[in-house]
Amino acid sequence: MVTTEPQAKRTLLDRVMIPMLVAVLAVAGSAVGSFTANLGNAANQRSQFAEQNAREDRAKKTEAYSTLIDAASAYFEAASTANTCVRMNRFLKPNDSVLSFCPEQITSAKALYPAYTAATSKVVIYGSEEAYRLSAEMGRLLAKTYPTFQVGTNGIEFAAVRVERREYDVPRGDFIKMMCHELPAVPRRNC
Repeated sequence: MVTTEPQAKRTLLDRVMIPMLVAVLAVAGSAVGSFTANLGNAANQRSQFAEQNAREDRAKKTEAYSTLIDAASAYFEAASTANTCVRMNRFLKPNDSVLSFCPEQITSAKALYPAYTAATSKVVIYGSEEAYRLSAEMGRLLAKTYPTFQVGTNGIEFAAVRVERREYDVPRGDFIKMMCHELPAVPRRNC
């Protein structure tokens, strides 16, 4: 059988060109598949990184918020006790010392105030805008209670203001409600 020129060209095409074309298409398909897989991997890594950051952020906020509530409550109780004690002994003479009547109460309140201010700083650093606003509101109220007294000619002159529990419970309750909305991984509606 004699091969004609068109058959020879077809045979060359069948034997060389088609397999080459198939190989090129296979390499191109492999490259596209690899590129797509890499895009998927990158998206997955970004998603995992975002989830890890959200968990770490929530953990820092949880610690900061909880520490603030605990420190603020401990300070409020101690300051209220100190202020009550001093008010009960308000008719001291000018040379008397307030510390001689209420030493543990005043010392305790003054010792707890730095822990409260440190906790506030962590909320400023790690907290949301709302947490910062509410902690500042609570802070304005608690700053009034810092036990500073002076014995004058008419007895004790107060620099501290008596803050009622119900007055303190308002910003504290608002802060706790904000915690309930911000801290769970899945926010609750019934906070």
